[in-house]
Amino acid sequence: MSQWSLSSYELFEDSVNLIGSTVISAVAYGIMFTLYTIASHALVQNIRMSKDDVPLRRRSWCFLAYISAMFILGTICMASNARGAQIAYVYRPNYNGPNSATYANSIRHQSVILMGSVSYILVCMMADCLVFWRVTVVYHNSRYWLWASLLPAFFLCGVIAMGICVIVKAYNLDLTFYSQSSTQFAVPYYACSLALSLTSTILIVARLCLYKRRLDRSPIGGSVASPYLGIIVIIIESSGLYALWSLLFLITYITNNPFQYMFLPSLAQVQIIAPLLIILFVVQGRGWYQQSILASVGHIRFAPRPLSRIEDGQIDSHVTIPHPVTYPMSKGGSTYRPRST
Repeated sequence: MSQWSLSSYELFEDSVNLIGSTVISAVAYGIMFTLYTIASHALVQNIRMSKDDVPLRRRSWCFLAYISAMFILGTICMASNARGAQIAYVYRPNYNGPNSATYANSIRHQSVILMGSVSYILVCMMADCLVFWRVTVVYHNSRYWLWASLLPAFFLCGVIAMGICVIVKAYNLDLTFYSQSSTQFAVPYYACSLALSLTSTILIVARLCLYKRRLDRSPIGGSVASPYLGIIVIIIESSGLYALWSLLFLITYITNNPFQYMFLPSLAQVQIIAPLLIILFVVQGRGWYQQSILASVGHIRFAPRPLSRIEDGQIDSHVTIPHPVTYPMSKGGSTYRPRST
């Protein structure tokens, strides 16, 4: 068996790749599996209890189909990462090549690797579609909803177009994800995805913070807005985790930093965790859906203040307060009141 001498940088690169493909990816998958179990159970309960509510039942079925598809794709990505690590460090530990990119080129045609890469692109597209949907939901009642949705819609079209180009260019034309030609499409793809995430995050946070500020100034704002405008809810609604993880990966990918191999294997799971949290909050009634706050405020009505008069020992005309009758006593300073019969 031939030995392949590696530099310290290449050893560090392979170490990061191994940790990212196994430990970090497995932790992210465990979180994704837990959230999927909780969300699917809540959706099944909604379906069973909403037989008479057709819109709620239909929405629950759509959510269940969406998260199930995302979970299946995420499982394929996890299996692909595990298989790639197994081939790299068990079956081909002495592969004669310069770096991980060259090694990826040698195994790109294996079915499990190809399925994992395609599943990853589909996960990214579905996650970006959900982020765009949340923007339309949050700005549903705004007169600026068309302008607010225009830029995210443009980036979403770019994500879909560039994602298809990455798949075709990298696997139908005998190129790799890390080749120069694929990078020409992959960088714009991730740039569009990141731009969509950041734009949607800014728009959603701005909208929710504006509502929070207005309702906090009202007498009933604290009790009504708290389920929908908490800090945790705002972060989840805006897919802050998804945007941060994508930003870190894009920076390391463009600069060819070894830490890109730590973010890439778990990026699919993180992109699934963010939609699962959003849907779970919507199902539990803590997420923003249509006119959430307006509906809550609309149920509150203030009764007119009663006009009561206290005259001659009377309150209104229904209750009469008898005047006390006092009888002075010969000794002591107390008064005597006859017991009423």
